[in-house]
Amino acid sequence: MKREIVGIISALVLVGLVLVIATQMAIPILAAPSHLYEYYNTGDDSSQSVYGSNWYAQTFTSSIAHTITSVKLKLYRTGSPGTVTVSIRATDGSGHPILPDLCSGTTDGNTLPTATSQTRLPTGDHSYSGTWDKTTNMYSYVDDDPWSDNDTTYLLHGTTTAGYALFTFSAFTVPAGSVITNLQVTYRCRDDTSGTNRLNAALRVNNTDYLTTDGGANPDPTTYTDRTYSYTTNPATGSAWTVDDINGAGSYPLQAFGIRSSDCSPAIRITAVEAVVNYYTPEWREITFTSSYDLSASTMYAIVVRRQAVLRLQTALTGDGMRVHRPMPVDAGRLVVVAVQTEVGLQTLTGT
Repeated sequence: MKREIVGIISALVLVGLVLVIATQMAIPILAAPSHLYEYYNTGDDSSQSVYGSNWYAQTFTSSIAHTITSVKLKLYRTGSPGTVTVSIRATDGSGHPILPDLCSGTTDGNTLPTATSQTRLPTGDHSYSGTWDKTTNMYSYVDDDPWSDNDTTYLLHGTTTAGYALFTFSAFTVPAGSVITNLQVTYRCRDDTSGTNRLNAALRVNNTDYLTTDGGANPDPTTYTDRTYSYTTNPATGSAWTVDDINGAGSYPLQAFGIRSSDCSPAIRITAVEAVVNYYTPEWREITFTSSYDLSASTMYAIVVRRQAVLRLQTALTGDGMRVHRPMPVDAGRLVVVAVQTEVGLQTLTGT
């Protein structure tokens, strides 16, 4: 069954959030201005999901007594999550959220941004080694659009010396603030004659060739088959791709992609190569509560994000901070709750 997910972007697996507070004023005919109090809105570098019976919560400690009217969450979606409910709850002595909701609001999860991608085909030759049947304009034999023309145009690699072919491309244009899921290199290939050999994806990053990250595969002996390798991290850093690096403007920029063989006997036909970056650009969405609530000073509360009404809530947890709640029907067994982050706490800013 396909899961419908709301992703919450987080720093060190923390929900990125902004609390937007409206302060009550002495003159009732004037609109109350909004002030920023507790927040965690920078440094997000990971994500968590809310779907079905999986809930998440983030604790915060009120800096001063004030009235809360809304929160902002950094969100994106997969599929159609429907109505998302966000609420404020008190916490127990261990800092865990407890019933009931002190105030709550909803938003249409189906209108949140969703994952997207950009595709690039080779536009020029970068470098090559080994035995190839063509050595100039090599890219023009593997830049098929639409994908692919099979034996109409292809590169023949082998059989004398194994090697690689890397291609330049038009730079990606991933928007600032996006989160990169992965970079995928797909190549379409088959053997020229039946036998055992090996071909894999390859990258060039920051003037270094990464030719063996992908373990590769033995191409089909008679039928063109797509092979895909997903680079979930930048091989130059071992960390998640940054937008600047994917776009070719960072400290460890992506410069070329292609294929490499460790064994090219029998020879291998490569008819198409492409690179695809998968990413999402989350939205800061404000959820306004149906009624406000007066928070006490120096008191811990929890922001709870869910997709369905709770049937039972177990509060005897281990760990603090953000956690997943798995509510179960009363007659379907006990509630399982998994703590996924130790207490980190929120930065605080007193509104003025």
